[in-house]
Amino acid sequence: METLSFCFPSEFKYLDRVYDITSKILEEVPINLRGKKEILLAVTEAVTNSLVHGNKRNPTKTVELTFLHDNGYLEVRIDDQGKGFRPQDVDLKKSADALVEDGRGIPIMKACMDKVEFRFIKCRGMRVILRKNLLS
Repeated sequence: METLSFCFPSEFKYLDRVYDITSKILEEVPINLRGKKEILLAVTEAVTNSLVHGNKRNPTKTVELTFLHDNGYLEVRIDDQGKGFRPQDVDLKKSADALVEDGRGIPIMKACMDKVEFRFIKCRGMRVILRKNLLS
């Protein structure tokens, strides 16, 4: 299993770096262009949610991004230092409205990835796990 991890402050200026690093990693992953675009979109959404909702744009808090590539799948973990949330409390009906500015991140992640999990890590924050099967 190959693993790559990096950490950055909760500032939007790092989103371009997240995109570039994710794109570079995806060059080595055996998946079609559509799959790569889906992963890029899901990772961007998850990191944006961590910056805005998790860490509340606090630059003293960090986001950690970890890529795990194994035979047959790519897993991306996004860890923030927020208080967490209950995914079942997110109003997915609201997010179906294309004109609503907030609330579309989770449905987008779920549409792009094969598996999306949310875990609260005690004394740490929230973890989003995005998983894409590479053999399907």
